[in-house]
Amino acid sequence: MTLPERIQLPAGWVWVTFGDLLSEPLANGLSIKGSETPPGVPALKLNAMSERGFDWSKVRFLPIDWDEVIDLEVQEQDFFISRGNGSLALVGRGTSAQEPAKRVIFPDTMIRARICEPIRSTGWVQTVWSCPGVREQIERRVKTTAGIWKISQGEIESIRLPIPPLSEQIRIVGEVEKQVTRLDAGVEALKRVHAQLKRYRASVLKAACEGRLVPTEAELARREKRDYEPADKLLVRILKERRTRWEADQLAKMKAAGKPPKDEHWKARYVEPEPADSSKLSPLPKGWVWSTVGAVGDVLLGRQRAPQYLTGQHTRPYLRVANIKDNYIDYSDIESMDFDDNHRAKYQLLNGDILLSEGQSPELVGQSAIYRGSIADLCFQKTLHRFRATQHGPSPEFAQIVFRSNVKTGAFMRLSSITTNIAHLTLEKLVASPFPLPPKAEQDRIEAEVSARMSVAEVAEASILLSLTRAAKLRQSILQRAFDGSLVPQDPRDEPAYKLLELISAAVETKPVPKQIRARQTTAALKMKATR
Repeated sequence: MTLPERIQLPAGWVWVTFGDLLSEPLANGLSIKGSETPPGVPALKLNAMSERGFDWSKVRFLPIDWDEVIDLEVQEQDFFISRGNGSLALVGRGTSAQEPAKRVIFPDTMIRARICEPIRSTGWVQTVWSCPGVREQIERRVKTTAGIWKISQGEIESIRLPIPPLSEQIRIVGEVEKQVTRLDAGVEALKRVHAQLKRYRASVLKAACEGRLVPTEAELARREKRDYEPADKLLVRILKERRTRWEADQLAKMKAAGKPPKDEHWKARYVEPEPADSSKLSPLPKGWVWSTVGAVGDVLLGRQRAPQYLTGQHTRPYLRVANIKDNYIDYSDIESMDFDDNHRAKYQLLNGDILLSEGQSPELVGQSAIYRGSIADLCFQKTLHRFRATQHGPSPEFAQIVFRSNVKTGAFMRLSSITTNIAHLTLEKLVASPFPLPPKAEQDRIEAEVSARMSVAEVAEASILLSLTRAAKLRQSILQRAFDGSLVPQDPRDEPAYKLLELISAAVETKPVPKQIRARQTTAALKMKATR
């Protein structure tokens, strides 16, 4: 840690507490509860804050009068600090207000600070507040209650800041702005490339599922003057194998129950999967055929997590939706519950099974990964579907290509029911969802091409993420050098900072104590409550 007590400041610099720089006491904003009631007084939302300024469009309208909250109106160059947040990284964030786009007040999730002139005008506090030396002090002072990180006014006032001579403040702020602006431009360029890479991956998967990624089997067979098995014939074999397996399972159950069949009538109970309605789907290349997920594989929803399964003699690990990421399984947080032998036989995962999220945020519903047999006796929970391809069906790798494409194109999201920002892909909808089936040999070529292109994309992404990490570290290095005085050369002709502080101290002592705003805050809050 680079804490103040470990830093030797340059000549002419001094240490002060944040409270020493205030022209008036810190102020909490208005306590805001209840629903928005436009028109009314606009109040900033906490997410309007960023290190680069405010987004003045992020407001909510309150059913109060301006005269009740006039002391809370945001003024140009007011400095605001995030007072409470669910994220430790965001609590204590500081932002200077430029000229507001409209009249607006601030909420009690922010603390307002008014800095003494001329330090207020140099932008020094805004610059130094983003430095690691300040961030470390904030994180030592915050407290958490019910998952919310908070920092008090007293703790903020005690934060120690270095103060350079006034002329040096201006030079440092200018140099930081120049370097950070250049760095931010590079970061934005990297983020654009990263977004393009994301679109590239989606386009590769989409092309793979539409027969546009590699030459089709029909094209190659025509060129090479040979025959090939089209997917409609492959589908016939898949459906035949599906029925044969069902009959074998039913016969085994009847014999195990001591009731062997006397005739063949029981076979009529078999239900063929509904075929895909190709009239509502886009055309596929020659040799391909539309099928459904339920026709080319077995789909099973996991077992519900219930109190009676939390303890028992057959504790086994299981996967849940939190473990399934895009094309990989996160094994860092595996939970366990009781699966007896019967449940184990039903819910145990086998190498090549695909897990798809049943409930997820809308853009990620159906997110999937292939299980590769990493953990013995691993089962799965009701928040996941398991897809297991039939014997002659698609390989896990090709099925995964289809499922990933369905997520990235929004196909699974459109099939889902959405409640409270959570989308649910039901078993019935997943089983009936369309599945593009190419000839077997073409599947193999598609898998190889997708794998090659995705590998290149992964290398490019790793390079981008490394560059973004380096940029973040460089940004922190620039700010830390501003904090400790090593960013720009010192000028011995600059007036020492202690003389500047003497002037500030004298000005504060002669300035009338501002009227306290607590009574007005209380009155406004009571009036809001009365209007609801």
